[in-house]
Order: sequence, then structure tokens, then C-alpha cells
Amino acid sequence: MILRKPYAFFIKHFRTIHVILSLLMLYSLFYTKRLLDFFNEYINLNLNLRGQELASIYTPFLFQIVPFLIIITLIVVLCVLVIKKKPKTSYIINTLIAVFNIVIIQVSRSTLLSMQLNIIDSRTSRLVRDFIMLSLFAQIISTVLITIRAIGFDIKKFDFKQDLKEFEVSDTDREEFEFEINFDKNKTERNIRRKIRYLKYAYKENKLFTNILIISLLAVIFIIFTAVYIKKEKPVKQNVFIQNNGITLKITNSYMTDKDYKGNVIDEDSMFVILKVDIKNNTSSKRKLDIATTILSVGDYSYVPTYEYKDSFFDFGEVYKEENLKNEFEKKTLIYRIPKQLVDKKISFKFINKNTLDKKRVKLDLIDLSKEEIVSLNLGDEIDFKNSILESYKLKINGFDLSQKYKLNYNFCIQNVCKTSTEYLTPSISGNKDKILLKLNMDLSKEQTIPLLYDAYDLISSFATIYYTIDDEKVNDVPLKEVVSTR
Repeated sequence: MILRKPYAFFIKHFRTIHVILSLLMLYSLFYTKRLLDFFNEYINLNLNLRGQELASIYTPFLFQIVPFLIIITLIVVLCVLVIKKKPKTSYIINTLIAVFNIVIIQVSRSTLLSMQLNIIDSRTSRLVRDFIMLSLFAQIISTVLITIRAIGFDIKKFDFKQDLKEFEVSDTDREEFEFEINFDKNKTERNIRRKIRYLKYAYKENKLFTNILIISLLAVIFIIFTAVYIKKEKPVKQNVFIQNNGITLKITNSYMTDKDYKGNVIDEDSMFVILKVDIKNNTSSKRKLDIATTILSVGDYSYVPTYEYKDSFFDFGEVYKEENLKNEFEKKTLIYRIPKQLVDKKISFKFINKNTLDKKRVKLDLIDLSKEEIVSLNLGDEIDFKNSILESYKLKINGFDLSQKYKLNYNFCIQNVCKTSTEYLTPSISGNKDKILLKLNMDLSKEQTIPLLYDAYDLISSFATIYYTIDDEKVNDVPLKEVVSTR
């Protein structure tokens, strides 16, 4: 086999090689900037990203491979420059920059993997961020220089044609040399042509059947593609059943707040997303809901439920704590803690299949409970708790009375002989503060009962705040204690 020396080819396609280099460098530059933005956001917002998939998102496989492709291409150009005895300093520098970029990508990937498991030291994240920034600046310079070559200018003379002439292409760069290999080219070509000819004969003899088979195959592929890749990405709305891992669940309501049931801010830097779900086990065996498969997606970040704040949100119902599920629907609550700075991001729920990693996505209609709305009402007006966790309750305060004691009549019976008796209800004498009895005349109606909220007192003591004024001074947080008959 006769081959030709490659120098003239590389010199002739000098610009094309630099165009390819420019595209590779721009790709690397884009992902380096994306990586830098992530670390800046991580440092500024002090995020907790344990349990999230970070490495594959910010350092994908192609991003790790591209610098190697850049180095290989630069080495090829360097070989030509060395053989033709041309200036090569800028290409050596570009190669070193690509090597430095490889190191930074691997260091960043290792740091991201650590973030998935632990909270890393802020000094470590800042140091990695600074090295990424240095790599970005170096890549910008490298990309600009290569792009200038790619678009056809010599940096000094702005004359690309003259720049190529200086490579001094001669006939020796195109001379042929013999390269022998035991390969019968004619025989291989004959075999290929014969097989193609046989295929044509077979198609013509069975044209109708073959066409039907091809069309049917394409139709099946199209249907499978539509069902698997398009439909599975389409989000469903709340109150729609979804299934995965032998479990069926439905998100009935979703809320977002930074306050507990008493209206106190839990954490200045955090928000909480609370999902009320109906859930059941579809199998005959014991099965738990793996919380790692119930992901709250917030922008580019993912969060798993927490059990830590169950007491702060007891009014939302029973929080799921990885117990075995029943074969009939039961109501559970999932609580997610997210940084307050991310509340403006797109938020959705994902239910992941543990075997295929397919995701069922639910679009959330979040009710924001963090905003306070003050409404003035009079005695006898009905309190409507719409757009809140208490929306199934309606309360009406008809009147109130204050007194040091209340007389309570009751029947005292012994052996079926009853007498009218009297009991006086008075405040407790414990403590060193004066106390008084507050009697509220209330009507409470409810469509369904929230656990631990069975009567009007439960509702008042859990959510209401009573205050009074003395000499124009407001007294808040009056402690409440229910006084009940001992009879």
C-alpha cells in the first residue's frame, strides 16, 4: 500500500483544525463557567446538598473527555510546527492550559462527590472555586488565540494566506512512501458487491412483504419512542395517582412556609415544603417507601424528606417515618427543607423507579403559608380558613365573658337518687400572677378532623394568640389553660 506524508494535509487544513479546536474550547469554556457559577452559588447561599446528584450534572463525561481531545489536536499541530521549524510557544502554553483544566475538572468532580455525602469545609469550596476561576481565565485567553487563527488572521500580519506560505510547503511534504499490508482489496470489494446484489434480488422478489415489514417496524419504534421518552417526561397534576416500586401515591395538597403551627419562624434561612399524600402498598409483601425515591426538585437541586420537623408541622397530619405501608390508602405527610434563596426556582415532585431510574413528575400547586394576612372580624362572624391547612374547619365566636369564677350546676346521683348540686370553676392558684377565667361561646364545624385537633379548645390553644391592653400597652402571648369540671 502506498501512503503519502501527512504534513501537507495538516498545513492545507490548518484553518479547519483550528475551527475544530475553537469549538472544543468553547464547549469546555461553557461548562467551566457553569461549574464556577455553581460553586459561587454554593458558597454565597451556604447550601446543604447531601443526597443530591451533582458530579454527573456539572462534570459530565464529555466535559472530562474534551480537554484530552484538545491536547491530542494541539500535539498534532505541534508536530507539524516542530518539523517545519516554526514558532510553537503559544501552542505549548495552550497544551499546558488544557492539562491544567483536566486537573481542575477532576478536583472539582471529587469535591462534588464529597458534597453529595457530607458538608465540606467552606475553605475547601472557596479554594476549588478560585482554581476554577483561574482555569476559566486561562481558557478564555487560549480560546481567543485559537479562534483568531481559525477565522483566518495572523496575529502579527492579519494575512492568513501569507501565514500559511511561511510553512514552506514543498514536494517532500507530499512524497509517497511504501507501506505493505496483506489485504486483498479487489476480493473484498467483489464480496461486498455480491452481497448487495443478493439483497436487491431478495427485496424485489418480496417487495410487498418487505415494505409492510419495514413500515410496521418504523411504526412500532415510533410508538415506543412516544410512549417511553415523551410520555414519561410529561408532568401530571396534583390529585393524580402515580405508581413506582410497587407503591401508588397521590399528592393531594402542597404547601410552603417558614413558620411552625404557632406562627413562629423556624429558620431565617430556610423554607419548608409540605406534601400531603395518599399512599398504599400494591404488593402482598411488606414494603416501605424509600424516601430517596421521593425527590423534591428545586431548580437544579434535589431534596429528600426530613422527619426532624414533625412537631413543628403536626397539624399537617402524620409524617411518614419509613414504616411499612398498608394495602389500603392512608394519609401521610412529607416535609422538605430547602434554602429560602431558592423559593423562586421551579419546584416539582419526582417519584423515581429504583430499577430503571425513570421518573414520574408531579407539578405542584404550592400554597404559600408564609405570608400573613390580617382580617378584622366582629363577634358572630364566621372565620374561614381557606387556602390553609385548616381549610376543613369553620369557627364562629359568638361572645365572651370574663369572671373570677363561674357557677356550674350538675346532678349528683347516689343509687338512682339525684340532687341538684353546684360546682364553682376558678383559676388555679399556682404561680405569682393574677388570673381570670375567659368564657368563649363558640360554634365549630369541620368536614374532616386533623389529628390532635378535635374540639374548639384544641384549635384555639394550638393556633390562636390572645392579647389585651392595659393603659394603651399591649400584652401578648397570654398563656392559656383549659378549666374543666371535675364532676
